[in-house]
Amino acid sequence: MLGQADWLKAMLAADRDLIGRYSPDGFTLLHLAAFFGQPEVAEMLLAAGAEADAEAHNKMRVRPLHSAAAADQTRIALALIAHSVDVNARQEGALRRCTPRRRTETSTSCTRLFDHGAEVSPLTDDGKTPVELARERGHMDAVLLLEARAITPQLRPSLGTQIPHATDV
Repeated sequence: MLGQADWLKAMLAADRDLIGRYSPDGFTLLHLAAFFGQPEVAEMLLAAGAEADAEAHNKMRVRPLHSAAAADQTRIALALIAHSVDVNARQEGALRRCTPRRRTETSTSCTRLFDHGAEVSPLTDDGKTPVELARERGHMDAVLLLEARAITPQLRPSLGTQIPHATDV
């Protein structure tokens, strides 16, 4: 079904409730489009009224933006942010969207989330910071990204320069 926006649009026209249904494993169509890298489908679902910040009906409690960040789907992440999703929502274990579980999560998507107000150093349920998790997993690229953001959270790639906090000077 994913990747076939025209077919899905026809299905939604025939059954409007389809947009809000959950799969047997607890995900909406938008979760799946975000995770499997289907930006056209995700954008069509959002335009059709899909809940941009729907929480999965399973123990992971992920939202579509978690799925987009995990799969490094920047275009989808930005579309979701444009629909005012909570960039600091927690998932299982109180992990945030850019708590690095894998190397791919130090991605452009995470950088964009930081640009839109995602917290750099929230604690997980067991009291660990994203930097500690990244070190434990040997993801030094994530450590560098997270530490740089913690020191200069006003860093905005579009500006091309770092703007330090008054306390950093």
